Amino acid sequence: MSTILDLWSIGDAEEVTVVRAYGEGGHPELHLEGLMPILQLLDPQKYPRRVLVLGSPSAGSPTPGFTPALICNSICDPDSNREGLEAAERVIGAYPGVRVVNPPGAVRNSSRERLASLAVGIAGLRVPKTVRIAPLSSAELPEWVEKYGMEFPVLFRPVGGQEGRALIRIDSAEESGKLEAYALDGREFYLSEFVDFRSSDGYYRKYRFFIIAGKILPGHVIYSKHWKIQRDTIAELPPALKREAVDFLSFSEEEGVASLGVLAEKIGLDFMGVDCSFLADGKILLFEANACMNPFSEEKEPGYYTEAWRKRIVTALESLMDAKISTVKSVKR
Repeated sequence: MSTILDLWSIGDAEEVTVVRAYGEGGHPELHLEGLMPILQLLDPQKYPRRVLVLGSPSAGSPTPGFTPALICNSICDPDSNREGLEAAERVIGAYPGVRVVNPPGAVRNSSRERLASLAVGIAGLRVPKTVRIAPLSSAELPEWVEKYGMEFPVLFRPVGGQEGRALIRIDSAEESGKLEAYALDGREFYLSEFVDFRSSDGYYRKYRFFIIAGKILPGHVIYSKHWKIQRDTIAELPPALKREAVDFLSFSEEEGVASLGVLAEKIGLDFMGVDCSFLADGKILLFEANACMNPFSEEKEPGYYTEAWRKRIVTALESLMDAKISTVKSVKR
């Protein structure tokens, strides 16, 4: 098979984190913000790739010097990699006729405020209203809430990054002082409605699905007694929830989550993850949907993910790549 071009980006902040000084093959192991290189999940012998790391605009948009069989855009976060996505579009434009996995325009569609607008009119789906704001003081919060027709409680988080540690809930105008924990200097934040999704048994559930070439696959389900769900431990769950969590990996009832498929079509991503919950009225409550979710991130404890489940994910990714592979032999430059 011809080589696949894998597009990465340093990120707008131009920061690179050294995870290990001596990683595989004696090379340093680096972390770049806002990437999900799905090709790393596949056999490199079957899907050979060359990585092109895009930097700041001043560095230009280099090309690898060969015509790839396919271009895989691993830049997944539209907030932390705006410049990288622009650079990726320029590289892609140099290879007309070569197909692309996760085009930059589709990645932009996965921003939190864009999702809210794309979801309008999709039956069975509820997406909390989300806007970008740039407050200069915590006292402004009630004004922002009123301006956008929201009510307390609301959620507040920095723009950029996918981790939930910086996410807070403000239950009333009197709690606006919580914003003082952030640098309110004109930088952007997301303000969202909070929708209570606690189930009748007292647990909050966060379901993760993966949508690969239109096929909806289960990721995991996490339980918590707190609204801000990070991870859980199977051993600490009641027996009924343990069975529920394991059974979810065999999920195949796509008609029950058809609204997620409609949303995926509107977004336009070939590979994406969806975090959501189910409300009492049967609607799906969307938390986020983007290409930054790693199927093999082990957010559940070791032993939860089965080999059969892993095979379903890998098979779906291989089918996506095979269907996208370009037969273009040459491109006029």
